[in-house]
Amino acid sequence: MTNNWWHQVPTMAMLNAKIIGAISSEACIQSAAAANGVGGNYPLINVSHLTGLMYSILVVPKELYTLADAGGREPNDPLAEELSSAVQELQHQIDNLHLEQYLDVSVAPQRYLDNPPREVLRMLRNAVSHVNYEIQGSPPSWSLRFWNSAGNGATNWNATCTVAQLETLLLSLGNTLHRYYLGHHHS
Repeated sequence: MTNNWWHQVPTMAMLNAKIIGAISSEACIQSAAAANGVGGNYPLINVSHLTGLMYSILVVPKELYTLADAGGREPNDPLAEELSSAVQELQHQIDNLHLEQYLDVSVAPQRYLDNPPREVLRMLRNAVSHVNYEIQGSPPSWSLRFWNSAGNGATNWNATCTVAQLETLLLSLGNTLHRYYLGHHHS
């Protein structure tokens, strides 16, 4: 068990997104926006919300569960072996989500084509952590484009999705991470 708050970031981000979606009424959102000098139709699910959710659910867990859990432990340390086994099980659960179904991939390296369930998360996390994404259009019909570049600067992965597809992907992954957190870090 750990008291490290970082382990709660993915789970809290997923829960916050669900709570915001459940309690937000259009009148309440527009009233708060107008009171803060924002006119027009303010979208609650906006660039800031999506950016925070992507970072919290895609980037933070990779750093936590592949680096922090095993960091500084001896190779034969029973705790390191237990964490390694738990992280492998988490990876298997994530693979079974088939997150690639939520993206339209137009450019992909062979490694991606050989194992989309495993590689989609790596490619998407890399794009988000390097801010290799753009939001196209405007609410409510906006979409996102993600990309990664090879060492020579050429795009080696390119994918697009709608905001709804991204939210579904993130909440599916967030639910899986939440179950992992409850089983391994929550007392």
